[in-house]
Amino acid sequence: MKRANWSWKTVLLAVVMLSTVVGVVWAGLHEKAQAAGGTQKVTLAGADFIPYDDGTDGNDWKNAGDFVACDLGNCAFVAPVVFPCLSSVTVERFKVHLYDGSACGYAYATLHRSKPSKGSSTTLGSQLGTTFEGTTADPTTLTSGPINKVVWPSQRAYVSVTITGPSIKVYGITVEYHRGS
Repeated sequence: MKRANWSWKTVLLAVVMLSTVVGVVWAGLHEKAQAAGGTQKVTLAGADFIPYDDGTDGNDWKNAGDFVACDLGNCAFVAPVVFPCLSSVTVERFKVHLYDGSACGYAYATLHRSKPSKGSSTTLGSQLGTTFEGTTADPTTLTSGPINKVVWPSQRAYVSVTITGPSIKVYGITVEYHRGS
């Protein structure tokens, strides 16, 4: 009986070890395939945005988790873009997911690359936003033109969002990129 029990444990151990090796090999191949080419995405939700200015009155703006909005005046928000890799990335474009039901306000987003060692930042993507006309679709997705700028590990990317007026919700930002420069 003990011998049969030992054989069962040996087979189980062999299966676990084999599945671990297969998993590691598959993950390595999958990582190489991602690194080799295809477009990848990082999406920021409303919950990722914080007010740009401490003086922004809590009654004027709202972060509902799934969107940010501004009830009165002008509100500005920022959010970091964290790329899930340790190598450089080339930002291809970014998209803003929003609703603009305001005939008198607008919203826009700008993608930046900071250079902490230089104490500066660079605009990667031009301002992307709505006009004073409002939109009808909820949500609407606006897509930037090609950016094709590199962000190195020693730099950071972030998004700034400005909202003026009520009835505007910014649901989030999607940044499309590929690894390498």
